Amino acid sequence: MRKLVRRLGVSIMSLAWAGSVSAQSASSISTAQPGEHFPRPVLGTPEQIQSEATLVNLLGDPQIAAVRRSMAAELGTTPTGRTADGASMLDRAVWQWTTSFIVSEITAGQPAPSFFWWEDAPHTLGAQTVWGAGIGSDLPDNIYRRVTVDGGGQYEITGRIDLAHRPTMLIFEVMRGRIGPIALNDTIKKADMGNHVSSLQDKDMNIAPDGSFKIRLGGPVSRDNYLASTAGDITVMVRESQSDWNQRPSELRIRRITGAPPQAASYGELKQRILAGLPDYIRFWSNWHVVNMGGLEPNTYKTPVARAGGFGYAGKLRFKLGADEAILLTISSGQARYFSVHVSDPWEITADSRHYQVSLNPSQSRPNADGTYTYLISPKDPGVANWVDTAGLHDGYAILRWQGVPNGFSPWLPLARSYMRSRVTRSNGRPSVLDSTKYCWISGRISSSRKRAWPITG
Repeated sequence: MRKLVRRLGVSIMSLAWAGSVSAQSASSISTAQPGEHFPRPVLGTPEQIQSEATLVNLLGDPQIAAVRRSMAAELGTTPTGRTADGASMLDRAVWQWTTSFIVSEITAGQPAPSFFWWEDAPHTLGAQTVWGAGIGSDLPDNIYRRVTVDGGGQYEITGRIDLAHRPTMLIFEVMRGRIGPIALNDTIKKADMGNHVSSLQDKDMNIAPDGSFKIRLGGPVSRDNYLASTAGDITVMVRESQSDWNQRPSELRIRRITGAPPQAASYGELKQRILAGLPDYIRFWSNWHVVNMGGLEPNTYKTPVARAGGFGYAGKLRFKLGADEAILLTISSGQARYFSVHVSDPWEITADSRHYQVSLNPSQSRPNADGTYTYLISPKDPGVANWVDTAGLHDGYAILRWQGVPNGFSPWLPLARSYMRSRVTRSNGRPSVLDSTKYCWISGRISSSRKRAWPITG
């Protein structure tokens, strides 16, 4: 672990800006089949809308709400809960974990399985608004979907990539069990939970000229588009990483092709499972920031470690900043297909990325002359282009991701040039950090924020 922060000589100038971004329904994200002349929803599917209607009803249940309040009170006594930023973000974190757990129960063991889309930011589908279902440092550049099924069956996953707006990476990962709580396996050396079974990236898939594909999950090993399974519950996690927010999500469906489907749980049975399992689920994820990658002391970082399934590397840093402090970080993309810097709160929940610039990838950043990138992480807008906004928080985490790395990639190399400048000076009324640092004023921030709205709202 390495020290990161030093005090800056002057207060960083804040460029305050406001203005909400109008939202259109995510159900309007659509593509058309060949020969069709009408759109079909990609994220706002009928199954998604039906699941979210059940979710909203369960979130409003008085008994579930009582458990949520009880867990917030319990976590308020923890070291993180006693910090100023931890306390201020606690209710939002508990709400997101509650939502995430209810989603996992709704989507597990369905007679007709379907992928569920989730994220930290709010969105509206049909008649209901979901206020976020985050877990731990979920990345705004990723469109996440998941489904939990019986690993004893065989399944067919079908999909279609929008080739005109293709995401930078499409990754399927099969994990043993559900997304927590589970017994963790060597999280000091790993960025993930240790329950990886198999994975498949789009670069290794057979994809038809129209963007369509089929994947077989479970059963005899196949050379083409195959994901291995294992006995018991398994969760299929899908990540679509966007280096450009004009890229679009893929159509995805899943169906069981062998074995009898499970019986659907009644609403009452579902509620009882949630009441029984919610406390341990919240305890698991509220402790993730403590155990992941061995935990971090304030203003230290861990060098990158390999992601399960070999799709990339992740590094991590923890910041604890005063009013006139910032993290200044110069790093290389390592020629990865996807690379980003992303911040979250003390519980590792991501702020609403429609309104806060909490992550940057190279398409949203300005490079240095040598091809590296210098990022400034701080609670206040310093006017530099590559500012990563902590959403006003002084305490939190940053995740550095390299995905689709080339042969010979060294996890030490990208962070070899990380450093902190000790002082910010002013030049012509602007804060000057480095000669090569570019400036960005209010119009640039608003333009960037509007581009960020579409994966969540449209």
